Amino acid sequence: MSHYKTFVAQLESKQREEDEATGRIYNQDTFGHWVRKLSRRLTYLFLLSGLHGPHVLFAHFIVDLIALYFVYLGSPLIALALWLLAHVLDNCDGDLARALDEARPEWGQLDILLHTWGNMIFWPILGFLTGSWHIVTLILALLVIMEHHRGRFKMVGNRYGEKSQLWKWVAHPTNINIMYMAYVPFALAGQLEWYLYGYLGYYLMAALGQGIVFALKVKRLK
Repeated sequence: MSHYKTFVAQLESKQREEDEATGRIYNQDTFGHWVRKLSRRLTYLFLLSGLHGPHVLFAHFIVDLIALYFVYLGSPLIALALWLLAHVLDNCDGDLARALDEARPEWGQLDILLHTWGNMIFWPILGFLTGSWHIVTLILALLVIMEHHRGRFKMVGNRYGEKSQLWKWVAHPTNINIMYMAYVPFALAGQLEWYLYGYLGYYLMAALGQGIVFALKVKRLK
């Protein structure tokens, strides 16, 4: 077996072990496992070049920021191409860290933090482009509520969509990759306000749903 095939087999095994350890059954790959298989070719090149997971992690964040700049410029197709590159890099950093036995929970948390920063920049940009600051303000407020509820669960394995196929699809719009993909057709059609209203309605229902679930749990404790 070639060194590359051995490398891929080891990564597949390490990822399977990590998913089993965290209890994650669904929501492992946004667009399918084939993307991760392709990205591992790039991960192998990073390994040969002497890079480490954090290098790729920060490169991914920089690409995300450049994509957001093109959102600001009103160039959704260029932003889309950059987001696709960022998605591939996002697969690479964790795989590279696992390959080098350098994977740490703190790096995963930093990855989530950088995604959150990018997402918090994305919404004000749309507010600037559309002038709909009232919608953006409500979206950001609802995101705070949702993150509060999300923080009550473990980092992975216990969140909506990770143990249930149904909840995976219900929670799919909260996936940052899906969020960015959905933006593109609305931007091309010049209908960004409808995109904002759509997410406002979705986040409102999600925040209310999380609140009801939590209230029922509290009631059962009485």
